[in-house]
Amino acid sequence: MLQSQSIRSVLLVSTLSLGLAACDSAQDLAGDLANAAGAGEMNIADGHDVCFQAAKDKLDADTKVSEITTMFSAGTDVDADETLEAGGVEVCNIFYQDPEDPRKLVGISYNGYTKMFSGPDPVEMSVSGDPEDFNLDDYLIPLSEVDPAPLAQFMADNKAALDAKFSAHAWTTVSFEGVGSSFQYRVGYEGRLKSNDIQDDGFAILAADGTTVVDNNLFD
Repeated sequence: MLQSQSIRSVLLVSTLSLGLAACDSAQDLAGDLANAAGAGEMNIADGHDVCFQAAKDKLDADTKVSEITTMFSAGTDVDADETLEAGGVEVCNIFYQDPEDPRKLVGISYNGYTKMFSGPDPVEMSVSGDPEDFNLDDYLIPLSEVDPAPLAQFMADNKAALDAKFSAHAWTTVSFEGVGSSFQYRVGYEGRLKSNDIQDDGFAILAADGTTVVDNNLFD
């Protein structure tokens, strides 16, 4: 029987593959961008949920999604290798059920360097166990039921502690994925420690309500 972790791992790999390709070379997406929809610059200043808002702008409310992932630039104060200004969206990936074939997933992806969305493109899935037992519907949730707004309070509640520990820090990840009733948010940051100027990072997992903390690794 399919284990939820197996499909989650597969989808995460797919997300990172799309995201890193977008960051490594805007030129690699030249062919895809011929069919891309313009987006303009996206930044966390527009809200931690800017990628989720883009999903709502581009998809119907009843579209079933499997994953929405945002990667923000930490800025050069935290990471000297960053090439986007602090808070700039490097990647916004939105995976959802193919409207032409409900057995499949497709995805659209934002490239922070071209400031464009590409896709939809197929998302290849593989599962462990008996593939015939896999049901994609178990890994989907209507977009209308995804509300990341409550995450803002959790992020605000931890600002003072982050300010105390780091000379500079930035939220760099806000993502949503899961299975069945266990869809969850992941929020992550990167910072530069006041004590020794070393880079550090942390994350927390919150339930689909955006308020219940499932796993807090912000300061571990």
